[in-house]
Amino acid sequence: AARSWHGPLNEAAMTAAMARWMALATMFTDSLAIVLKNANLEETDFEEAAFEMGEDFAEYIYATGTNNHVYRQPLKGLSTAGHWQFVGKGSVISLIADGELLIGIGDNKKPYKQSFPELSTSSNWHHAARGSILDGDIKDGIFYGVGTNGLLYQQPLKSMSTSSHWQQATSRGGVISIAIHEPTNLLYGVNGQGSLYKIPLNNLAGNGWVHVPHNGKCYHITISGDDIYCRGSSKAVWYQKLTTLTASSSWKKVARGDVMSVYVPKAAAKALDFEETDFEMGPDYTSYIYATGTDHTVFRQPLQGLSTAGTWQHVGKGSIISLVADGEVLIGIGTDKQPYKQSFPELSTSS
Repeated sequence: AARSWHGPLNEAAMTAAMARWMALATMFTDSLAIVLKNANLEETDFEEAAFEMGEDFAEYIYATGTNNHVYRQPLKGLSTAGHWQFVGKGSVISLIADGELLIGIGDNKKPYKQSFPELSTSSNWHHAARGSILDGDIKDGIFYGVGTNGLLYQQPLKSMSTSSHWQQATSRGGVISIAIHEPTNLLYGVNGQGSLYKIPLNNLAGNGWVHVPHNGKCYHITISGDDIYCRGSSKAVWYQKLTTLTASSSWKKVARGDVMSVYVPKAAAKALDFEETDFEMGPDYTSYIYATGTDHTVFRQPLQGLSTAGTWQHVGKGSIISLVADGEVLIGIGTDKQPYKQSFPELSTSS
């Protein structure tokens, strides 16, 4: 039933009524702000949730975001449709690791450390070394750091502490990020203009930086096996094989998001989305789709159920750029543009 007003409202009643309305309005405004804030978070490429690392930490690609937190995605099936998972707090601009030791360069340019397997959204970073560096990498127990002047410095990782000293390794250069290609013992670096350079790790004092022409701009790099990952000008992550990188070879965009630095553990040294195992062809070889990879070896997937979620299986070695077949005769066009042949049913990773 409707209620009618009876007599004039007194001042106290009016004040109390206004207070109730203000409280409701404030509650509504706060609720709306929360809804809008959460809606905006869902539109980003980063997921914010409590997290604890597991033993599979080497199977992921890691990044620091524009908020200087640590994120990751699985390497297997990595694509621009993936989302970055929040896995570590702090103010970190770059990541370096050696086994289970994780080093993060703070936004104050100081190195910090913690256990990689124990990294979580609540774990703490501990001051690891004196001095100021931008990035680094580790090989054979030596930590190589990029000074704020663009030169390289080094010291033994085992004895590195807040009181140990850096030894200058180069007297010229101007890099902001580095990564070591272990198969060739070459150290790669990028400068502030996105250009790529390399230098022999065993002759840093020779200052023999060599320009490596490439089709793009890289502002932070990481290398795992023969795979090089690059943070481009759009803050996305790009990828290609180092051994086939040329001035005209293409970078493949593999992850989106506002990424500032990228890191892939060296233990994850596998070609993206390819399985490298010993293989012998069977009589069902015509039931597959075949491909030559960026490393010019042969891969396949089943035609039945073929989709972008599938994985390429390594089935043949060689330096091949194209395949042609007639029955059981398989012809491969080599990188030297010459035709080669073998038995299709007998194709294997050792044939």
